[in-house]
Amino acid sequence: MEITLKRIKRASFDDAIQQVLDNFEKTKQIIFDGEKLEEISEEVKVDGECVKFEYNVDEYLDIVNSSDFTYNQLAQVGMKLHKDSKDINGKKVSKNIFYEKEVWAYLSFKVFAEVIKKLRLEDDDKINPDKIKRFYFNTGNSQRSRTGLLFVWSMIDVLNSEDNPEASRIAFHFIDPVKAIYERAMSRNPIILQAFVEAIIKNKEDSRIKSEKYKAKVPKHISCCARINIMDAYEYSELVNIMTEEIANVINM
Repeated sequence: MEITLKRIKRASFDDAIQQVLDNFEKTKQIIFDGEKLEEISEEVKVDGECVKFEYNVDEYLDIVNSSDFTYNQLAQVGMKLHKDSKDINGKKVSKNIFYEKEVWAYLSFKVFAEVIKKLRLEDDDKINPDKIKRFYFNTGNSQRSRTGLLFVWSMIDVLNSEDNPEASRIAFHFIDPVKAIYERAMSRNPIILQAFVEAIIKNKEDSRIKSEKYKAKVPKHISCCARINIMDAYEYSELVNIMTEEIANVINM
């Protein structure tokens, strides 16, 4: 599927959300009229020129229709989204564009509506307005960083794991502690989150790390360590070693 990349106009964004929610209340279906979507959207231009993208939706549907675990599906979708964030000529497009919720809202309805439904809502008998806003508009009552394809893409981007299936899979498998670090200011330095995920990989054989007890305890401890250690000053390998040891310490307390 070849498309010209667009974003929903900011002035129309809230009205677009309300239109979809009103329609859902009446029909219990999450749809957006194609002509209306185009009417309220504008082309994304790079150096004054519009950009075209190619998405093979069937390949995404193959992922979400598989019997694989959801965290594996999220990792695969995220890696593919990141690989596909180049124009039809294979040229990388400024990643700032892909941190815009308005861009992902357009893509969610133009390209990925069925993918999102199967990945996030297919087996959900409690679909509500907040979930629709989160997964289709990348906004809502919960933190924006936890929502929609924007989050799935950005996790791969921050981890630099487009070609690293293990890091991508582990990040989504241990998503609660990983998100807890991702949402902290220290993750503005991407190697900190990358080191944290690698440290989880090194500790993953200890089944206790998957327990509810440590989902909050581990990132809280790492955050405390960051307050007394200037993590930006460490080399990547040093960060991995420090975090690996600290995670093990928390589990063995």
